[in-house]
Amino acid sequence: MGILTVLGELEQLERKLADLYGWLSEVFAADAEAAFVFYRMSREEESHMRLIQYQRRLIRANAEAFTNIEANLEEVRRTSAAVDQIRSSGTTPRLDEAITAALLIEDRAASYHLRTAIKQANPDVTRLLDSLGSGDRQHVEALRQLAVRHGITLSGASESSSSHSG
Repeated sequence: MGILTVLGELEQLERKLADLYGWLSEVFAADAEAAFVFYRMSREEESHMRLIQYQRRLIRANAEAFTNIEANLEEVRRTSAAVDQIRSSGTTPRLDEAITAALLIEDRAASYHLRTAIKQANPDVTRLLDSLGSGDRQHVEALRQLAVRHGITLSGASESSSSHSG
């Protein structure tokens, strides 16, 4: 599979995440801390999207330096569909639901494998992908702290995030 195809799907996911977190920031505007956490995450996802766009431009300019890769985009597509479902549900989530959903999205184990697969294409892509993984880990930690300060008990994804993020 071409790396531009893979990065294109990741770019779309980052755009959807930025939109989701921006919306959640508005939904929880009455809670300054929650609004700020989701706002910051939205801006960081936008930054991730711009990094991917930049990498795609570099690849287009130097396509011969990049090989095809083995990548299964199913998890990215499932995550994208989960984001769409949250936005199209017609209901506004409670804070605990929003935090849990965001943690599940950020905690997708397959994203680590996808990033590893993309790194096969060219070693220069590694720094970009490591930056995205670091951002995901920061989001998980910010969500955990927000949950703790709001007395929200988390289970599942929130407890295993650090072992899966890449």
